[in-house]
Amino acid sequence: MDDSITATPLCAACSVIFSRIPLDGHRVSERPDEFSYTTDALTLQGEDTCSCCTELAAAVNDYESPETLGHVPLTISLNILKYWENDTISRHTLILQIRVEKRTFARRSYECFYYTSSNSILPASSTQTAIARLFDQSSILLNTCSSHPYCHPGTSPLPTRVLDVQSDPNTGKIRLYEAKGELAPYTTLSYIWGGPQPLTTTKDTLSTHVLTGFNESDAPLTIRDAIQTTRILGLRYLWVDALCIIQDDDDDKNREIAQMRDIYKQSSLTIVAAGARSVREGFLHSLRPLDCPLRFTISKTQNEQVAPEEKISKSTNNVRGMLFIRRRTEATITMARPVDSRAWTLGERLLSPRILVFSTDSLTWQCREDSATLFGEAYGGRITASDSLPTNLLCDRIQREPEEAIKEAEMAWSEVLADYGERGLTFAYDKLIALAGVAEEFHRVFRGRYLAGLWERTLAQELLWTSIRPRSRRSGYKAPSWSWASIDGEILMLSREPLRDFEVTDCQVELAVEKLPFGAVNGGFIKVKGLMRMAKVDIKESSLISVSEADQGTSIGNVNLDFLLDSHSGVEESHWEGDRFIRVWCIQVAWAVGPGPVGLAVLPVREGVFRRLGKFTAPGRKYWFLEEGLEAQEIVIE
Repeated sequence: MDDSITATPLCAACSVIFSRIPLDGHRVSERPDEFSYTTDALTLQGEDTCSCCTELAAAVNDYESPETLGHVPLTISLNILKYWENDTISRHTLILQIRVEKRTFARRSYECFYYTSSNSILPASSTQTAIARLFDQSSILLNTCSSHPYCHPGTSPLPTRVLDVQSDPNTGKIRLYEAKGELAPYTTLSYIWGGPQPLTTTKDTLSTHVLTGFNESDAPLTIRDAIQTTRILGLRYLWVDALCIIQDDDDDKNREIAQMRDIYKQSSLTIVAAGARSVREGFLHSLRPLDCPLRFTISKTQNEQVAPEEKISKSTNNVRGMLFIRRRTEATITMARPVDSRAWTLGERLLSPRILVFSTDSLTWQCREDSATLFGEAYGGRITASDSLPTNLLCDRIQREPEEAIKEAEMAWSEVLADYGERGLTFAYDKLIALAGVAEEFHRVFRGRYLAGLWERTLAQELLWTSIRPRSRRSGYKAPSWSWASIDGEILMLSREPLRDFEVTDCQVELAVEKLPFGAVNGGFIKVKGLMRMAKVDIKESSLISVSEADQGTSIGNVNLDFLLDSHSGVEESHWEGDRFIRVWCIQVAWAVGPGPVGLAVLPVREGVFRRLGKFTAPGRKYWFLEEGLEAQEIVIE
């Protein structure tokens, strides 16, 4: 533990109540008498040496001034619930209630962080402490990680170009080094561009950057911080896309994008500038100490409170841990980070064997098997399916347990797509390109062709993807209408329904760049065969309306539109009935729970050719496609 962290002072009453807090996770409301005491507003206000009383007085003052309340008895009570922990830290929600007689007068919610191990790293008291701590811990983490079975050891061929951050410290120049296939560790940077880049490598600047370099001070702050971090880690080379790819050379871009998977996968570490909204903001200066105004030491003996003035250190044998408490706010609840809003950064995170995440109030290490908080609040504390790719493990298991391995990969792929769909892209054309490296990694498990975002082996089922929150359609071609890549927004993959009288007879895509089989496409089609019926879509109710004579005008199901239809834009006038209804064709793909048909709602483009509008379900209408004389048709969907 950090010996620079000092516990905040407590009065006798607050010491008693906090000494009884159970940190094993059960609700203290089960024993309310042990976690409450009675005082009054003026007494609270007078306890200017007690940090807890100061917080209580502020809570009271939110509703009424202490002077107005006077000596009216106030009952202070606490309720705490553990909701996350790892070996060295647990996280709790603490509810503070202040009651006047039987009425709840004030209520506040707090987050608690309980650090238990003498080897754990407490929230740093300053940015300088955090950076120094990074230097102290990095070699331990890297060495430990290199022994993990599924973490890449970190020494691989250098990418085509890297920044040499130790070029010549006397000149302040950073040179662009053109690698010759040698093996060396290097870091990569994951960040948000945030607009045009102030410093890039172009055809005109390439020779200068290679021969003499550029002034480190001329680099935008995020890149300068990445250079400094790489040096602190004791590494020499750093890969940054804006400077290591020739930005006005399409051939070079395509070659390097084709290598993107290996660049991140084989790096020693990816530095994630999670809190910076642009390359100009940086990330080292933005680190703020975890704002916890209440910090209490917990003793080993019955959680008895240690003297408030005593500092925490490894030599404090009676100390079991330290409790940090801060007010729960909207910002701490959402914990949104700018880097999580961009599409490109998802692949960079997933492909990297280990990442160092610089948020505004935390610094977190994460590899494929472990994580550690070096500064501030824990970033998750565990690795979820969408935080790290499972394919290294799966490829080892694919021969022994093929069904389980593929099932796990399918679940992970669905989670990746759900995350990816919510992220933004500056250029719609990059929809498939930004995920190409991740798709290539999954291809090691799935095999077969990758068709504009869908896998050939499960193509029929994957056609049933659903748009969760449809958005307006952006201009510019991204992918065929049958692909999730054709729209913006979060999607849900439903691939477990059994097929019903449906088959994909052909599928072809036209790659934009032949060297990028997992990248952009210029076009594509699928040829499918199945039962079809005409219906209408009520765009206001998202319902499917029958047009048959027997039940004309009856709602028979629901339609999940792929994009918003707030006007006639996006759908030809000939398909509309007024401003509310669109005539569509429904082709059944599978059975849904109900039972009932589920399939695609499509619009005719020309003779025998259609495009997707959405997905329909008709629960309870299992006979809708079983009318006498209804035969399977073969159509093309573009």
